[in-house]
This record gives sequence, C-alpha cells and structure tokens, in this order.
Amino acid sequence: MKKKLYLGIITLLFISCTTQPQFTLTVNLNGVSEGMYYLTVRQDGNWNNIDSAEIIDNVAVFHRTSIDLPKVLFIQLKGQRSRFPVFVENSNIEVVGDPSVSKKVEISGSTSQDEYNLYLEKVKIYDDQLQELYAEYRKAIEEKNNDLVASLDKKYEEINGGKVDFTYNYIFENSASVVTAYIAFSNNYYYELEQLDAIASAFDPSIDNSVYVKDLRERVATLKSVDIGKKFIDFTMNDVNGNPIALSNFIGEKYILLDFWAAWCGPCRRENPNIVAIYNDYKDKGFDVVGISLDRKKEDWLKAIEDDKLSWNHLSDLAFWKNAAAKLYGVNSIPHSILLDAEGVIIAKNLKGEALRNKIAELLD
Repeated sequence: MKKKLYLGIITLLFISCTTQPQFTLTVNLNGVSEGMYYLTVRQDGNWNNIDSAEIIDNVAVFHRTSIDLPKVLFIQLKGQRSRFPVFVENSNIEVVGDPSVSKKVEISGSTSQDEYNLYLEKVKIYDDQLQELYAEYRKAIEEKNNDLVASLDKKYEEINGGKVDFTYNYIFENSASVVTAYIAFSNNYYYELEQLDAIASAFDPSIDNSVYVKDLRERVATLKSVDIGKKFIDFTMNDVNGNPIALSNFIGEKYILLDFWAAWCGPCRRENPNIVAIYNDYKDKGFDVVGISLDRKKEDWLKAIEDDKLSWNHLSDLAFWKNAAAKLYGVNSIPHSILLDAEGVIIAKNLKGEALRNKIAELLD
C-alpha cells in the first residue's frame, strides 16, 4: 500500500512538472564564448537583473517559470552596458546572431516577437526617412545653419507625424494584443491626453493584467490630475544654493511658466533664447519662469544657466528622469512646459516659440 501511494505521489509530481507552462530562452551570439548573460527588466527607471545564465560552449540557457502574459525582457552580457530586447512567452525561444549588429540578431520561438517584428517592418519606411534626416540635422547643427535646422525640424514633424498616426490606428486595430499594449506605452509621449485615454480604454479585457496596460492607465490618471483647468500640485525642491523651495512660494501674483529642461537636452537649449526674450519683455508685467532641471550633475546645470542667461528661479533634485516634480506632472520628454495663472491653475501646456509669446501677449498686453 505504501509503495502504491509513493508511486502515485511521484506520478503526480512528474505530471505537474512536465505540464506546467514555462519559457526557455537560449542565447547563442557570435563572438561570445564565455561569461554571463543577465536577464533584466526596466522598473521605476532602474535596470534590475531578474536572472543570470553562464555561457558554456557559446550558449547560455535561461529556464523560467510560467508567465501570465507576454512581456519584454532585456538580455545583457556581464560587463557590457548595451542590452537588447526580446518578447518572452511560455515557449522555447532562441536568440542567435551578431550582437554588434542589432538587425543580425534573430529571435525565434516567440509569436509575440514575430508580431512585434511585423509592426517594425510596417513603420520602417518612416524610420529610414527619420534616420537619414537625423544625419542631415546633426550636420546642420555642427555648421550652425539655423535656417536648415528649422527646415529639417519641420520635415521631421511631418515624417514622424505620419508614423504617429499610423501607430495610433494600428493600436485600435489590434487592441487584444499585449504587443500592441507595449507599442502604445512605448509611444505614449506622442499622444495627447484625450488620445491616450481612448487607447487605454480600448484594450481588450483579456490583457488587463499586462504591465503595459496598467502602466498606460496609470499614466493617463497622472495626466488627468495635471490637465488644463486643474490646480497646480505643490512640491519642494532645492534651488541652486541648496535651499529647499516650495512651488507654492511662487504662486499668487504672476503667470508662472514651469519649464522642465536639462543642460544635456539639445531642444531645450535651443528653446531657451525664446523663453529668455519673452521673460525679459514681460517679467515686469506679471510673467515669471521657474526652471525645473532633470540634470544629474550640478556643475552642468549651473553652467547651462549661466551660458544661456536664464535669470529666473531654478529648482532641481539632480535625479535625472526620476525628478520628483517631473513624476508628479507626468513629464517623460523635455522640453516640457506648464503655464499657471496667478491662482495656480494650469491654463496651457507645451507652448513653444511664437505660440508661447502669443499666449503671454494675449494675457498681459
């Protein structure tokens, strides 16, 4: 009797082990014969290692327990900073090729990866044009050809706008896919709140537990809390002298432009002369600026303030993209600006160039 019971337990354990869904990820990349691969994930702005596998005879194998829904994980060779993504799901996935050339890395065994690759093929026509434009753009900046830079900026907006519109339609046509949710979240900064809300509401209930759906809906909630017509959200952050200053200290008399920027941000630095000119013209009429820097190094921050002649108040926690104020206000790209009235109510967002000047003139002239 005991022997039969023992055999029954072994049988049940064997069945449970062999039928439990899991994924296996095998990595075999050219020129990498030893060391360690890490499986990493991006969480709250940090890269976290969730697994590791030793490279033996050019091959490393990750064995992971099952996951509910497909997700993107990143493979990183120990000692290297570069990572490349792979959609994992409950299957046997193989990664082969040359890691120095991303287009020569082939991923098989993941239907989610296949789906994502199809999307990339569809937007390649836009990406190729943008890549060519970027090369021209860098050259124009090096040559300080401002007219050409402006022309290329306009062309960029047209081409990228085409990609954004295509992706928006693609999302609604494939709303039951986790891959689509990933694409939507990865491109969320291109869309206005109304569009993001529509996207977040359109996903099929079957993928509600996807991290990308949850993150997108969380972002929508954040943006709604700082939408036009909402009262400002207060925060306290150090000024250039290390003194903690609350945003509420500036509210009550003037229109305030919250300018999220950084010394390392090229578009921010190119917009700074416009803000300086508007500030100088209207600072005595009821307009002020509070700069919020996403820098990491204080010396870079202070030098940019001096070089660009930014003579208004400045705040920063030197936390890069983890900047506390940026998180409160849903900032995930810069330059980003928020215009407050004298009562601290948000009345406009992301006005640049002539649009910003026209708005301030409308309010104060």
